[in-house]
Amino acid sequence: MERDLNDREAQVALYAPYCEGLEKPQQLDQALEVLAAGRFNGSRRLKPDGNHPYELSWLHGDSPQEPCRCQLIFPAFTSVTYQFSLPTAQLVLWLMEAFEHRAGPLPRPAGVQIPPPPQPASGPYVPGLPAPALPPPPLPFGVPAQAADRNVGPLDLPDSFWCWLLVGVLPADRSA
Repeated sequence: MERDLNDREAQVALYAPYCEGLEKPQQLDQALEVLAAGRFNGSRRLKPDGNHPYELSWLHGDSPQEPCRCQLIFPAFTSVTYQFSLPTAQLVLWLMEAFEHRAGPLPRPAGVQIPPPPQPASGPYVPGLPAPALPPPPLPFGVPAQAADRNVGPLDLPDSFWCWLLVGVLPADRSA
């Protein structure tokens, strides 16, 4: 009996080898759902207390290795916008980590080269690149629907994302 794969099954089959999808199918499914939505609302926790809500939006590639054009904004700091591109598989991996219960970072997808970190953009686009057609500005911030399902506070992207964005390197794999 032959059956057609639906779009989600095809995406899972496409991304699973890059993102440990066979070992973490629930996180991959959640990440692909968010990937299709084109935005992630999160909140970066500050120490000793407080947080910074943010929105990451993107136009993703059709395959894991294709570039994903991203824009990161902080509503409290409207003059600061980060625009950058990275392999779509890396974004999926970071989204998967956001859904984990802080069990530790996932390894970088095999063969994926991470570009240098972006510089803050002062205008609506990064010089030298065509103006992005990104989704409209932020939705109201609060507890994302994904987090509400788990009865936890707002989700956050993993430390490896913030380290790459701000410092330009991915932390060493902590699993040994």
